[in-house]
Amino acid sequence: MSGSKQIEPKKGYRLVFFGLLFFLNPQVSFLDLIPDFLGCMLILSGLSQFLFVDARAASARRTTVYLFALSVVRTLLAPVFFWSSGSSSDQGNTNMLLSFSFGVLCILLEGSLVRDLFEMYNYLAVRHDSKVGIKYLELAQSTLTVFVYVKHIAAMIPDFVTLFSEDSTLEYNTASIRMETSLKFVRIALLAISVLGVLILGILAAVRLRRFFAESAKEGGLLDGIRDAAMSDEGVHPGLRIRFAFSGAFSLLIAASLFCADYYFDSVSVLPTALVFVFAAFILHRLKTYRPAKKWEYALCCLGFVIELAIYLYRVLYTAPSAVAEASFSHQPLAVPLGILQAALAAAAFCYLAVILVKTVFEVTQIDLKPRRNAAIAFCLLNAVFSAYYYFIPRGEILHDMLEGFVFLVLLSLLVFVFFTWRLESGFHKEAEWKLL
Repeated sequence: MSGSKQIEPKKGYRLVFFGLLFFLNPQVSFLDLIPDFLGCMLILSGLSQFLFVDARAASARRTTVYLFALSVVRTLLAPVFFWSSGSSSDQGNTNMLLSFSFGVLCILLEGSLVRDLFEMYNYLAVRHDSKVGIKYLELAQSTLTVFVYVKHIAAMIPDFVTLFSEDSTLEYNTASIRMETSLKFVRIALLAISVLGVLILGILAAVRLRRFFAESAKEGGLLDGIRDAAMSDEGVHPGLRIRFAFSGAFSLLIAASLFCADYYFDSVSVLPTALVFVFAAFILHRLKTYRPAKKWEYALCCLGFVIELAIYLYRVLYTAPSAVAEASFSHQPLAVPLGILQAALAAAAFCYLAVILVKTVFEVTQIDLKPRRNAAIAFCLLNAVFSAYYYFIPRGEILHDMLEGFVFLVLLSLLVFVFFTWRLESGFHKEAEWKLL
């Protein structure tokens, strides 16, 4: 770093605070009223001011990337809530499954983020003798931690009432209609109570967070100490710079892998693979210091994004349950070849990114990740085959269970694929501990 202007810890404190505010809102079922990925972008920007002064900033940044991807997927699954066909009990069970799954993941990830963030702030406060920061830190951390658990548990509770829906009690209870009405009332009441309770707790958490971040951002000694640490030899260690650059690229690759699957959920295409090309452009930009990107690579990213987005929109219209859609797109022969092309382009983009990233890492650090790369690519291709083959399965009520099972296989393949992609980053960090620092 050439000057102190490149590190603005006061700006970092403010951005992280405003980013956390996006998490302090109630949820209705698995639907997030204010998408968390907006806050994740602010947190990522704020953490960039601390990456060279404490290793926990990098850990918090990586968790934030995962939360960003999870929030995007949650937002994209919103059509399932509105468009799902079937009985009310089927809809309720789907919502219960989604709210429980997303709730568990969010508790784990958000809890990890809160822990890493405040452990970092505690380290900085102790190192630079920040009495005010330490005074408000523990209260802000404990309140935010409690909020994370209460928010997601409260979002799950109303959906569990659907376990006692009319379909499951009709055979044994002659008063099932009255019971169903009572259960609906209980569900609405629980929903109102949980939303109100989370809202009140969120306001309390926001007040305590503001007190901590505002007081910390006022301490000149703390801010100057962070700038000095970033300017010292410890802060600008070349190995730390390399880990920062490549860790960011690997995190983006993991996020891209989440969108490589191309499948339907309740007849709605929910994962736009066009985002793979957005992540590709960011990865190329991230590697510019060690591997300058070619113009044609950025051009291909733009072209791939446009093609994938067009196919995605075509498929959304093709599967939309409306008379207009059925009249216009019901038997279009392009649906199958375009769907296969969509899966193939996403897989090709991921494979190319994995190759250039691993090659650049080896050229700069002599860390060989080819075995892990090959495993990730193999499962990427398997996932693409599953996604493409899905178009050849005929639709109909008779094969409904078969289709649901096949979607499960696609999702299972995607999870394994993401796991092997994550091993690229974990393998890099494990070897970087010895070779770079």
